[in-house]
Amino acid sequence: MNGRVRNGIAAMALTALVIGMGAVPAFAAAPTVAAVAPPTGENTNAAIPLTFTGTGMTAPTSAVLHKAGQSDITGTSVTGSVSGTTATATFNLATGSGGGPAAIGAWDVRVSNIDGTGVCSGCFTVTSANPSGITPSPTSTGQGASGKAVTITGSHFQSGATVAFSNSGISVQSTNFISSGEIDVVINVSSTATTGAGNITVTNPDLGSGSCAACFTVNPKPSIVSSTPSSAANTSPITLTLTGLNFEASGTAKLTKTGQSDIAGTNWTRNTTTSLSIDFDITDVAPGAWVISIVNGDGGPASCSNCFTVTAAAPTVTSTSPDHKPQGVTTTVSVIGTNFFPGAVASFSGTGITVNSTTFVDTSHVTANITISATATVGTRDVTVTNTDSQADTCTGCFSITLPAPAITSVSPTSGHQGTTINVTVTGSHFVSGATVSFSGTGIAVNTNSFVDSSHVTANITISPSATLSLRDVTLTNPDTQSDTCVGCFDVMLPAPTATSASPSSGHRGTTIDVIVTGTNFVNGANASFSGTGVTVNTTTFTDSSHVTANITISASATLSARDVTVTNPDTQSATCSGCFTVILPAPTATSASPTTGEAGTTRTVTVTGT
Repeated sequence: MNGRVRNGIAAMALTALVIGMGAVPAFAAAPTVAAVAPPTGENTNAAIPLTFTGTGMTAPTSAVLHKAGQSDITGTSVTGSVSGTTATATFNLATGSGGGPAAIGAWDVRVSNIDGTGVCSGCFTVTSANPSGITPSPTSTGQGASGKAVTITGSHFQSGATVAFSNSGISVQSTNFISSGEIDVVINVSSTATTGAGNITVTNPDLGSGSCAACFTVNPKPSIVSSTPSSAANTSPITLTLTGLNFEASGTAKLTKTGQSDIAGTNWTRNTTTSLSIDFDITDVAPGAWVISIVNGDGGPASCSNCFTVTAAAPTVTSTSPDHKPQGVTTTVSVIGTNFFPGAVASFSGTGITVNSTTFVDTSHVTANITISATATVGTRDVTVTNTDSQADTCTGCFSITLPAPAITSVSPTSGHQGTTINVTVTGSHFVSGATVSFSGTGIAVNTNSFVDSSHVTANITISPSATLSLRDVTLTNPDTQSDTCVGCFDVMLPAPTATSASPSSGHRGTTIDVIVTGTNFVNGANASFSGTGVTVNTTTFTDSSHVTANITISASATLSARDVTVTNPDTQSATCSGCFTVILPAPTATSASPTTGEAGTTRTVTVTGT
């Protein structure tokens, strides 16, 4: 019989004997776990074998990975060793923790047998899978490329991962995690960046990283040495052929000039890596030097600042509109001519005119915003337009500075009667000797204008007897044709009425009578009035321009005296007939005589009774 078997039988017999005797059995010690190999594993590994080192692991019953807050991962194929110093088990890190991948970080290792459990705290670390399959798109760029977008695809990328390029001179401007299979980056490439193929490395936040070798290339930047032609007139589109280095099959191009809109190139045609043809429409653009700028399809830029000049015919200046303005104003003047181009500048001779800005309108017009000083010298000025190529033309005496326009503030008198000749003084500012005054409408003739000073001009006028009764505008015009109008400042009125008599010319106290007032220029609606007290005008009736009738009541106590009679037209003009009406005592009445008879040839006293 095998010795090991015999020893086992003996051991069992001894155990039975001890149990039968009621004695407490003696067990071997619980296992201890000192280390794990390997100490790490990726959470994509569905069957990673681990070897535990320790003691008491002759016949382990289970092996478990434990992490607080996570589902335990139970090992399979748990096997001990005869020496008890090692044990092995296989773990599913991909789906073994509650059906999902094991959480990244340190896990405890627990090995158990019938005698107990040994724990090695934090002895095993779960890691994520390192980035792999890294592929960039595009796979190249040029020296000097700015803001170049590169898409990195692969697997096992984590949010917060970083991307690095091995070529010196490449800086990552931004990194955007899209998914575990894509990261988008924007890079800037120095004009002196190392050319050739380089590596790209993606590093996850858990420090797991992966690279692709020689997968991204920096191409040499292009350069422009010359342009054919080197100059052209701005009358039509043109094709420029550039000579230089490292031109690619595609790209973009433009012409630029300070203060001007860019001119985009079209029809990029690479003849060779050292010859490139591009079309530009330079029709009517500003003359002068333009910078040629290109960007290869890989982002590599190049420019030449002295390679191309736009030429143009010299400008001509023919007129301005307006051709004059007064002192002390800010205004816009349109300068008219030919061959003006964007960037053209207008200027005025002499002092006192400041050009605030010049705006290009078209090849025939530029607009100058100018400020004329209040003290600028009155007179003509030359106007010059200068294109960006320094060619210029001058229109001699095309613009004039005049005195400020006159301003009317008042007119005195403010009215005049039909059929009269009067002086009217116009008051204001900026009047000039030789200024004339005029009145709107018909029926007012200006006989003379007399300049008094810069604030006063007197017009002698005749108002026709048939002039329309209305408000009139008064206009003052200086010799330079500048003018100002005072709207409705003068009123044509009827002639003032006259009152010559009243009939009857007297009235008794305590009576109501009609009094006809006779005169001239009475108007329908005129009213009669009597001076003093005790005479009440009940009504006034217009008869014709020479007569109105006043119905009056004379109080019984009215003062016995002469009264003035006044007629007032609706326009408030009035006339007074002084002392034309007198209040008198009532007429006497005789009611009886006593005695009522007398003898002939006698002298008698007779008493007459009455009022």
